[in-house]
Amino acid sequence: MIEEEFSKCPICNSTDGYEFSGIIGKYAQCLKCMTKWQLFMKDNRLLELKLHELPKNGRAVHTITTTKAPLFTIIGKRLPTGFWKDLELDKEINWEFLSKSIGSDVSKAVFAEKGEKLLYQWEGTREVHEETIISGKPYKFVKPEQGILLLSNRKLRWLRRREHGVWKKATSFLVVYEIPLQEVKGVSGETGDSSEYITRVAKTVKGVRALLEAGFEYVIEMDGLKLFRKRK
Repeated sequence: MIEEEFSKCPICNSTDGYEFSGIIGKYAQCLKCMTKWQLFMKDNRLLELKLHELPKNGRAVHTITTTKAPLFTIIGKRLPTGFWKDLELDKEINWEFLSKSIGSDVSKAVFAEKGEKLLYQWEGTREVHEETIISGKPYKFVKPEQGILLLSNRKLRWLRRREHGVWKKATSFLVVYEIPLQEVKGVSGETGDSSEYITRVAKTVKGVRALLEAGFEYVIEMDGLKLFRKRK
């Protein structure tokens, strides 16, 4: 079992133990950092672990020393126990690695300020509230808008995805919403299949960490802007 192989949590080194769940698949969740694992056994031996839910203590964005990639990049991957036993996390965020995810079509759509650096992008959907007239009466509805959430060292932007052409499709992006990081009042995120939201207060630029903590699944709510992205 995981308690025999890992007396300390591979992520936070806690000895508080694990909570076990699952009928078909076996899951274990660290009682301290709340990292959730899926366990793969054979002949009563623990062979592999899959990172099922990211830690709630912010370490999801810390860099894996062997790969130089953030921890959240390996969520959903089956990896041997040896990988987790040797795991070392660098507390610094590898912004250079993260910035490589930004597509050229996205960066071309942004007029960056002097000294501004684009850091990371997520694909997502924004809820757009619109109103129309049906049978002479006003009718309000919500329309999903596909786009990119773009983080820089100064701003958080929402870029709407646009498709052009009939025979040959082309995609472009348009900045429709931006907010200075100093004005971000709150961030919440959801990871894995957890129903609990992580909440952070981000009144300073240091708050950008909170935007990455949830990894591939997150909810961001501020000034009426709601964005949701499902994990691939």
